[in-house]
Amino acid sequence: MNSTDEKFIAYWGEKRKLGKNRFALLHGVLYFALPAFFCSELVKYLFHIDNSEVTIARFVIGFIVWSVLGFYLFRHFQWRTQETRFIQLQKKEDQ
Repeated sequence: MNSTDEKFIAYWGEKRKLGKNRFALLHGVLYFALPAFFCSELVKYLFHIDNSEVTIARFVIGFIVWSVLGFYLFRHFQWRTQETRFIQLQKKEDQ
C-alpha cells in the first residue's frame, strides 16, 4: 500500500466519524454549495449576466436550492464513493 492510500485511510477514518448528515452539512453545504452560490451570484452581478436585479427572494431561493443540492450530492454520492474506497483499502491492508 502506498503513502497516498495510507493518508486517505487516516483522513477518511476521521471524516466518517462525523456521520453522513454532518459530513454532508459541513462539506456539501458549508464548503461547497454556499461558496459556489455566492461566487455565481457575484459573477452574475459583476458582469450583468441575466439582466436581473438582486432581490431577497432570489437570494433566499438560490441559497436554499444550492444548499439542498450540495447536501444531497455529498450525502449520497461523495459519502458512498469515499466509503467504498475506504473499505477496499482496508481489505487490501488486512491481506
